[in-house]
Amino acid sequence: MSRPNPLARHLVAALVFFVCSSFAQSARAERELLDQFHDRWRLVLDQLAGFRVSGSGAAYAGPIGLSFRSATEDPLLAGGTATGGKSTTFWLAPSADLFVAEGLSVGALVELSHTTASLETATGSLDLPSTTSLTVLPRVGYYFPIGDRFGVWPRAGLGYTSSQRVVTTPGAPGQAAAATTDTLSAFVLDVDIGAIYRMNETFYLRLGPQLGLTLGGEHAQSINGAKQSASASALSISAVAGVGVSF
Repeated sequence: MSRPNPLARHLVAALVFFVCSSFAQSARAERELLDQFHDRWRLVLDQLAGFRVSGSGAAYAGPIGLSFRSATEDPLLAGGTATGGKSTTFWLAPSADLFVAEGLSVGALVELSHTTASLETATGSLDLPSTTSLTVLPRVGYYFPIGDRFGVWPRAGLGYTSSQRVVTTPGAPGQAAAATTDTLSAFVLDVDIGAIYRMNETFYLRLGPQLGLTLGGEHAQSINGAKQSASASALSISAVAGVGVSF
């Protein structure tokens, strides 16, 4: 899972250095790999470290993380209300796949994140409601080898997601802004096509596009004790790169 992270550029630089070093080591290796990536009962732990590039920019993506974000705005550009805000997000996103037959894998991704935030306005500070998001995504894939080091690994999953965000409404002159929690609940279809390069028998690199599409989604808000809901849908397209391990 990805989150905006001020340290993303440093993590990306470290990943690039790791990739270059691994390529240099593998270039010196003359022997063939002793096993196949897609052997039966091989366990693969995906995206131990990497980054995701989407319409919102590049950010760190990994199984565990903590991010901080701080933003400020000119009160005139913000309509004289919002002047800035801070947020802290902690997330867990374990991902694993098991090859149950040669080339055929089954696996799952679980993403859990929790965010706390505050908003600075012209009338003072406002603590926003905390939000929690959860995605459970079982998936199936098939690995197509291209030699013993390269391959293509498309995967498709169908699961469920519940994602929360805070919606703020400017208050009347001299009054604080109001904040409500918006929840998007939906089934989600996720497809990724990863190009695989094996550095050795254990570590590999993965790079490829990923598409996520919600099915039958619903937005829900609680305003003044009354629940309001409406149908909703979301589409995300991103490129993901990272390092994984296989046993």
